[in-house]
Amino acid sequence: MTQEGQEATSAVEVLALLHQLSLTACRSRTRQSLIFQILNDSVQLAGYDRATLWSLKNGKPKLLGISGQAEANQGTGIAETWNSLVNDMKAPDTPQTVTKDSFATKEKLWLEFQASPASPNVHWFPIFSNKELVLGFWLERWGGVAWQDEEINILNFLMQAYGVAWEKFMPKYTWKSFGQKQALLIAAACFAALFLVHIPLRIVAPCEIVPKDPLMISAPLDGIVEEMLVKPGQYVKKDELLFSYDKRVPTQELKVAQKQVQIIQSELNRAVTLAFKDNRPLSEVATLRIKLQKEEIRLELAEFQVSRLEAKAPLEGIVMLDNPEAWRGRPVRIGERVMVLSDPNKSKVRIWIPESDNVVINREKPLKIFLNVSPEFSYQAELSYIADYSTVSDAGIPSFVSEAEWLDGENQVKMGLKGTVILYGQEVTLFYWIVRRPWAAVRSLFGF
Repeated sequence: MTQEGQEATSAVEVLALLHQLSLTACRSRTRQSLIFQILNDSVQLAGYDRATLWSLKNGKPKLLGISGQAEANQGTGIAETWNSLVNDMKAPDTPQTVTKDSFATKEKLWLEFQASPASPNVHWFPIFSNKELVLGFWLERWGGVAWQDEEINILNFLMQAYGVAWEKFMPKYTWKSFGQKQALLIAAACFAALFLVHIPLRIVAPCEIVPKDPLMISAPLDGIVEEMLVKPGQYVKKDELLFSYDKRVPTQELKVAQKQVQIIQSELNRAVTLAFKDNRPLSEVATLRIKLQKEEIRLELAEFQVSRLEAKAPLEGIVMLDNPEAWRGRPVRIGERVMVLSDPNKSKVRIWIPESDNVVINREKPLKIFLNVSPEFSYQAELSYIADYSTVSDAGIPSFVSEAEWLDGENQVKMGLKGTVILYGQEVTLFYWIVRRPWAAVRSLFGF
């Protein structure tokens, strides 16, 4: 084969290798795999002893990798030397064989680096993507081996392919991609939207599921609770025992009343018998009859009290009660609230609207309720009542108590569950929606 034929064959091989490296780079699936290929596969096209790859984003060089190493250790002495040199380059956007004239202030550091035993001969290749300088490729040949123009030209073509491959790992849109006019138009559109776009006020308030039309069970007598026979959340039927009183005092009072009636009755019978023989006991008979009536009334009261020593459920429902153990041995007054019976199929939502959020509510728009036990589900309800005055909630926040009825019939939601409710107010501008709370906080702080 002639010399011309050999040169042609060599050129074809170089082009084929250049094409293969370019195609492999463009097929890289991850940013890290592309960095590895740039550092370790480029040597097939032009030999070198060591290579480093630098990110030049925003003009701040950052070491991405070193050939032959899995990770780039930024803390080594050689890495710090590289970093100082690359940061000090006058024209990092220009391909160049690196000399002391390539640096602004680090000529001495470069001469020390070049005087090392490896005697590196360095060439710098910038890599552009979409006309933006994104990477820098630092190639070293040791032992004073020079770079040939043919090798540099071939590597420059390969750098273009690397720039195209790097493009898919760059952000699609940046602020720099917008011109000044486009940015001004976007800013003007956003400013106009603040006053032209109207959205409903959204208020988030705590809520609790409470019984609808509950029946309050109060103490039927003055006395001491002996035992609570039901537990919170228990379902009871009509006439089922709820709690009982201490029976010792009432039963003793009943026995005393019965004995007193017997005594008065005996005295009355004796006086009536004597009245047939003597007229003087007639006045005593009238007095004893009055005393008997009085003691009989006391007896009826004692019997009534004994009959009420066991409280029964007037209807079926769910027991809502505080700690049952706390009621044992507790004195109660007649009419004092003991527990509540509620129909499990009838409930409503009690809401505490913070005083600072008591805006005009749009009653036509349904409320959305999210319970803490299942925040992924929402329920709809309709506002039915808002108090005219505020009270302090359990959380210590001045709030307006309000209530809502279920929209989709009686929901099978467990009593006592808590969550949050979203209420909707009137439509306001986006600007007012954003500044309402900060504005109120500033006015409250400075008093104007």
